Amino acid sequence: MPLGSGAAAGGAGGGGALPNNYSLPFAPAQTFSSDKALATLLDEIRTVLARGKMDEQWDQRMNALKKMEGLVHGGATSMPCFTGSLRAMRDALLEQLDDRRSAIVRQTSHLLAVLAADLGRSIESFIEPILPALFSVAKISILIMSDSADAAVKEILANCPSSKLLARVMTAAASDRSTKLRTYCAKHVRTCLSSWDASHVSPRIAEVEETVLKNCRDAQAEVRAAGRRCYGVLAQGWPASARRLLSKCDPSLQRALQEAASAAPAARGGSSAAASAAPSARSSSSASSARSGSSVAATSAPSARVGGSATAGAPRRMAVPTRESSEETSRSSSRDAETMGGISVRRGAVRAPVAVRDSQDGGGAHVSHAPPAGLSAARRVKLDVPRRVEPATAPAQPKKTAAVAVSGATAPAPNSASEPRRPASASSTQAQRAVPEPAASVPVAQPPPQQQQQQLEQQQQLELEQQQQEMARSPEENVAAGLATLASPPGTLDWSSKVAAILLLREAVPLLDDPTADADAVLEMAIAHVSDAHVKVSAASLELLAATLPVSPSAALSNLDNLLPPLFVRLVDTREAVRTLSASALDGVLEATRGGGAGPALVSSLLASLDAMRVPKGKLAVLEFAIRALRPESGAAGSLRPWVSRVAPLVADKNASLRAAATASLVNLHENVDADSVLGHLASSPVAEAASLVRAMSPHIFDLSTRLQSYKQKMLAPTQHVPSVPAAPSSVAAEPAVVVAPAAAVSAPAPAASQPPSRSLSPLENAASGHDAELSRLFADVSRDPSRAHEALAKLANMAHAARKVLRETGKEAPWVARYFTQTVSVSVDQLGGHARAVTRELALLVLRELAVASPTTFATQAMELTLPRILRLSSDRDVHVAAASEETAESLVGTILSLDNADSRNHLLSILVAQLPERGESANAPAHLPRVVSLISQLCKSMGTEALMEATPRVLPGLFESFHSPVSDVRKSVVFCLVDMYCILRDWLWPHLAPLTTSQMKLVSIYISRRREAAATKEDTIGGKTTTQAEGKENDVPTTIVA
Repeated sequence: MPLGSGAAAGGAGGGGALPNNYSLPFAPAQTFSSDKALATLLDEIRTVLARGKMDEQWDQRMNALKKMEGLVHGGATSMPCFTGSLRAMRDALLEQLDDRRSAIVRQTSHLLAVLAADLGRSIESFIEPILPALFSVAKISILIMSDSADAAVKEILANCPSSKLLARVMTAAASDRSTKLRTYCAKHVRTCLSSWDASHVSPRIAEVEETVLKNCRDAQAEVRAAGRRCYGVLAQGWPASARRLLSKCDPSLQRALQEAASAAPAARGGSSAAASAAPSARSSSSASSARSGSSVAATSAPSARVGGSATAGAPRRMAVPTRESSEETSRSSSRDAETMGGISVRRGAVRAPVAVRDSQDGGGAHVSHAPPAGLSAARRVKLDVPRRVEPATAPAQPKKTAAVAVSGATAPAPNSASEPRRPASASSTQAQRAVPEPAASVPVAQPPPQQQQQQLEQQQQLELEQQQQEMARSPEENVAAGLATLASPPGTLDWSSKVAAILLLREAVPLLDDPTADADAVLEMAIAHVSDAHVKVSAASLELLAATLPVSPSAALSNLDNLLPPLFVRLVDTREAVRTLSASALDGVLEATRGGGAGPALVSSLLASLDAMRVPKGKLAVLEFAIRALRPESGAAGSLRPWVSRVAPLVADKNASLRAAATASLVNLHENVDADSVLGHLASSPVAEAASLVRAMSPHIFDLSTRLQSYKQKMLAPTQHVPSVPAAPSSVAAEPAVVVAPAAAVSAPAPAASQPPSRSLSPLENAASGHDAELSRLFADVSRDPSRAHEALAKLANMAHAARKVLRETGKEAPWVARYFTQTVSVSVDQLGGHARAVTRELALLVLRELAVASPTTFATQAMELTLPRILRLSSDRDVHVAAASEETAESLVGTILSLDNADSRNHLLSILVAQLPERGESANAPAHLPRVVSLISQLCKSMGTEALMEATPRVLPGLFESFHSPVSDVRKSVVFCLVDMYCILRDWLWPHLAPLTTSQMKLVSIYISRRREAAATKEDTIGGKTTTQAEGKENDVPTTIVA
C-alpha cells in the first residue's frame, strides 16, 4: 500500500487534481477497554466534529475522523453503544461533507465507505440522509473531492442494497441540474440493476423505468449513453418492464435502445459463454472505481477484514497505488473473473468465485479461487459462498519492499510472499493453494487461457479431495469440529468460515446416533448466529435450526425463550428467502410443542417475542403464530392470563391488521383453549375497556355478553346463597345458570305461606308465590324447545307487567322477579337476534321494558350493560315496528335509570353509552344507530349536575369529536345538539375543551348556541308563544322543546 498521509495527499493545497499516487491509508486499529469507554471516545469525536467548517483547526477534525475509522477497525461496531453514538454523529459528518477542504471531504468519504463495508445493510437508515450530501460533493468541479464522494457512493451501494437508497439515486439521476451528477447516478443505477438482488429492485421497478426513460431523453449525450446502457441491463433482468418502457419511446429511440440491449453483456444470467464474455458486476465496479481514482482501494480492505458485505461473496478489491496501474489491475482482475468464473449473483450459475484480496506482503495481489459448493443456503439467498476461506485476522502492517525510483519509473519489488498461503478452514487445516502475482504497481502479462483452465481444474480437484476427507469422518467428529469453530473468540472468524461450520453441523446432526446428546449446544450456536448481520450466516443458521428441531424436540422446548424472538425478527425480513427459512424453522417449533407440557414455556416465549417486536409487522407475526400454536393439546390452559392481558390492548391498536389479529387470537383462546382466561380478563377490566373488547369480539362470538354475565355470576356464587333453578335457554348450554340475588332480595321476608298476608298487598302479589312452579316449567320447556320462546315471552310480559303494578302499589318488588331475573333476561336477549321473527323481537323488547320498571335497581346493576347495546342496534332494524319498539325501550331504560337519582347508576350508564361511540379513525364506519346513542348521551348530560358533568366531559368529548367527522348528516346534527346542551350547563368552562374542533365545526356550534340563546330569550319574553327565529332545513332544524 502506498505511503503518505491523507492530509498530505488531499489537503488544502492539493490543487483540486487527483494525483497519480492517490491513496488513503487505513487508520491503525484503536482499542478500548469496555462499552462505556467506547461511548466516551465516540462522544469526544462527535464533539470535535460538531465544530463544523468554521473551525480553523481542521487538522483536529482530520484526526478525529481517523480515530473513528480506527475504532471501526478495532471492532467498535459490535458494541451495543455504537449504533446510538453513530446516529448522534450523523449531523457532524454532514458538516464535514459541507466543508470545502478536500482533505476533510476525502477523509469523511473514506470513513463512510469503511462504515458501509463493515455494517452492510444495517447502515441503511443512517446513510440514507447522507447520500444527498455526497451527491452535492460529487458534482463540484474539484476532481479530488468529487471522485472521493462518488467512490464512497459506489462502496455504499455495493455493501448496502436497499430500495430506499435506490430511490435517492434515481431521483438525482432523473432530476438533478448537474450533468455530471446525472451521469454518475445513471451509472450507479446500472450497477444496482446488474449486481443487486432482484428483491431490492422490484418494489421500485416502475420508478426505474421512468428514470431510465428520462436519462435516454436527456439533453446531454453522456447521460443518454448511460441511460441506454441501463436499458440494456433492464432488458436482461426485467423483460416486461423493458417492453413497457420501449412502448413509450418514439421509433428512433426504440431502435437505439434495441441496439443497446443487443450489445449489452449477459450480466443477469443466461448461458455460461455469455456470462464469461462480460466482466462481472463486481469487477466492473472495481475497475470503474479504480479509473476514477477514488478511495475504493482504501475502503475495500476493511470489507475483507470484517467479512464482506451483505450482498457480496469474498472481498473483491485490492489497493491501487497509481491511476494507470489501477486500470490495468482492474482489467486483469476482470479477465480473471471472466476466464476462471464466479457464482452468478442472480441466476446461481455454477462458476467458481474469484476473490481478489489485498496482499499483506508488500502490496502484491493474490487471487484465490474457491470451487463451487452445493450450499443450499447460498442458493436460496442467491449469494456466492466459498467453501474454503481465510479466517479474518487483525489488520497486519504492510512489510517494506524494495522500490527504486529511476527517472520517474518504479522498479518492481520482489514479492515477499514466496510460499503459497495456507488458509484455515472451519473443519480442516489442510493447505489450499493460492496463485501469487507480481506487485500491482507493475503491469503483469496474463497467463494464457489454457494455463488458467488447468489452474482451475487443479483447484477443483483439491477441493474435491478435501470434501472426501470430510465425508470420511464420523458425524460426531464433524459436530465437534463445527462447534469448536463457532466457539472461536468474536472477530476471529469471517462470514464464510461461519457458514462452512454451520453447514457442516447441518449435514452431520441428522446422521448422529443420538441427536439429543449435542442438541443443546447445536441449538445454542444456531440461535446465536440467526441474528448475524450477514445474510448467508443467518440463512445457514435457519437451515441448521430446521434440521435440528425435528430430531430433538426436548432441546427446543428448553430453549424456547431464546429461540422464538430472533426467528420472528427474521420472519419479517426484507428477503423472501430468509422469510421462507424462518417460517420453516417455526414449523419445526410448532411440531415440537404439539405434545403436552409445553404450554407454560410456550406462553412465556410468546410473551418475550411480543415484547421484543418493535414494528407492527413483527407483532402481527407473533399473533398469527400464537393462533396456530395455542391449541387444546398444547397444555396452555390455565397459564394464559398473562398472554390475554398482553394481547387485549392490541385490540385497540391503530394498525387495522394488528387489531384484527389480536381479536382473532382472543377468539381462538375463548373458543378452543381456555374460555375462563378470556372471560376472567373481561370481568376484571374497566367497564369501557371491557365493552370495547366485547364489541370487537361479538361478531365472532355473538353471545359473548351473555357468557360474560354468566361468568360474573358464577364468580359471585361462593359468596352468596343462591337457590338452584333450571338453566336459561341461552346458546351457552354447557355453562350452569347461576342466579345471584340482589341485595334487596337477600333481606326480603320469607315466602307469603309462612307469614300472615298484609292488607296492603294486592291479589297479584299474594299469588306471586304460585309463579315459581309455572316459571320453572316455562324455562325448562324453552330450554328443550327454543321454538316455544314466543309463547314464553308472552307469559313473561304479562307477569312483568303485573310485577310493575305491584311495585307501584306497594313499593316492593314481586318475589319471583329477584329469583328468575337472570333467566328472564337471558330468554329475552336470545330472541333479539336476527334469527327470531319480528313479532318475537318486539315481544322480547316489551319484556325487557316491563322488567326494567318492575326491578330498576337490579336491572341497572346486572342487565343494563348486557341489554342496552343490543337494544340500540335494533333501532336501525329494517322492520319499522322493531325499530320503533327499540327506540321506545331505550328511552324507557334510560328514564328508569334517571328516576333512581343515583350517581353511580348514571356514571355506569354514561360509560355504556360512551363505549358505543366510534374510536379514532372509525367515524366513516360508524353504526347506523349512532344518532340515537348521541341523543341518549345528550339526555343524560342534561340530567347531571354541573360538577358531575365537568368530571364526565373528558370521557364524552373524544367520541363526540370523532362522530362529528361522520359523513352522515343526522350524526353531525345530533353531535351539535349534544354540545349545545352541554354548553348550556357548563357555559364558558366548556369553550377551551372544544379546541380540537375544526374552524367550520366550531362556527357551526357557535351558530346553534346563539340560536339557543335567542330561543330562550324569546320564550321568556313571549308567554305561551312559539319561537319564530328558527330557520328551516335539515341542518338548521333546532328542536323548540330544548331550552337552556
